Amino acid sequence: MTYELIDVFIITIPETFVTLLVVLQLLDRKLNLKKILVASVLQGFATFVIRQIHIYSLLHSILQIFMCILIVAYLFKIDFKLVFVALVITVVVYGFIEQLSIYLVLKVLHKTLSEVMNNQLWEFVVFVPQLLYMVIIYFILRRFNITITSA
Repeated sequence: MTYELIDVFIITIPETFVTLLVVLQLLDRKLNLKKILVASVLQGFATFVIRQIHIYSLLHSILQIFMCILIVAYLFKIDFKLVFVALVITVVVYGFIEQLSIYLVLKVLHKTLSEVMNNQLWEFVVFVPQLLYMVIIYFILRRFNITITSA
């Protein structure tokens, strides 16, 4: 699968935006949508550059997480360690949702993972439920004021 610039706009930026909503809720921070958007765009382009490097996918993911931690810590003036913990929790939850969502959508669509990963439209169709699940998680966390920091 090649990672193209269009992927930044249709997947990475929205995915990062929702991920940061969850991270900031876990850290009990007020939402600044403008900063979240800036961080999402920066992360989107960092991801694009990182994905162009010819290394193992796991290293791509580690570099992307590290870049996101740096961006959030700097833009929101939050301790690096707190951002690390909140982001790792969020990424683990997101990874679980992603795997479950992909499995279910592939079964419904009767497509293989290879077919989906080689077609941007199908990739987006598979992505939408993941995004919606993360939005639901954000609202649950917010509704019940679930955080990882002490008040």
